[in-house]
Amino acid sequence: MAMREFPFRTFNSGIAFGCSVLSFADFCITTRQLFYELAKTPISMDSSSVPWTNENAALLPWYVQELREVNEPARELFEKYAGLPAEEVIPHIQSVRDSALAIMPYPCIGAFAFLELSLMRLACYGEVKDRVKAGAKFLDLGCCFGQDLRKLVMDGASSENVFGSDANASFIALGYKLFRDHGALQDRFIVADLLNPGEALKKLQGDIDIINAQLFFHLFDMDEQVRIIRSVLGLLRPTTNTLLVGSQVGSATAKLQRVPSLGNVFVHSPESWAMLWEKMGAETGTKWQVRTDRGEPKRLDLIHAVHGEEAYLMTFEVRRIE
Repeated sequence: MAMREFPFRTFNSGIAFGCSVLSFADFCITTRQLFYELAKTPISMDSSSVPWTNENAALLPWYVQELREVNEPARELFEKYAGLPAEEVIPHIQSVRDSALAIMPYPCIGAFAFLELSLMRLACYGEVKDRVKAGAKFLDLGCCFGQDLRKLVMDGASSENVFGSDANASFIALGYKLFRDHGALQDRFIVADLLNPGEALKKLQGDIDIINAQLFFHLFDMDEQVRIIRSVLGLLRPTTNTLLVGSQVGSATAKLQRVPSLGNVFVHSPESWAMLWEKMGAETGTKWQVRTDRGEPKRLDLIHAVHGEEAYLMTFEVRRIE
């Protein structure tokens, strides 16, 4: 399926969200006023009303108790990169995953979805890999265990050109345990909260060429997404062709939802995601080309369990063009 491309010049006549048609002028009034008017009443999904805690993990709709198989790209990563014997791969992953449940049983952890290696499944992965191998700086944002970053290194990127960040130090520590590479990558991961970055990411300011954000933005409401994107723009090199890639839960209709243990989160349609980047471009004097597509997750039912039947996996590329 071809990616949907949204050059910003096309947004002159307004965009429809549910029953509302919003012009770009309306969009620019204030982020809070605009997007919270789209969904005044947060939606609670009955299928995921159980609090996301370790004690309730087995009750969550995405919970998989036992890992039975590992896809070939992930198995190669554990055998060749981490150096695990074939027969130890599954029990090793199972053990680390079970430890991670005590931190937060996110769907990607509870269902072993981190093994899907989302970055390598994007159409632009070849470009990302080639650019980082040639010296471009790469940041894996909200990296969790850092599996995408490690795949990139295994595929030939220098560890000197890659960084990972997560707000939870425990996920980073478990990533070292999962891939057995603390000695090799001990200084490549940074504990940082993009909502309150402080000094943690200061050394990367204006120095990153490509940012990867997998299953990340849909964890936040619109105000928080705007704050995070401001931080992202500060990290990216101030030149054209810098790139943000990733995936998030998408929907035909942009909406605010209430998700157990996360609170209010904003789920984008392709149009609202593109309009957000037009707003951020106008705010910063930059222009961004936005492309989206439908991903093919192994377990679409996991997305439906939390966000409803019309939800899907949206992949995206956001590239600076001016």
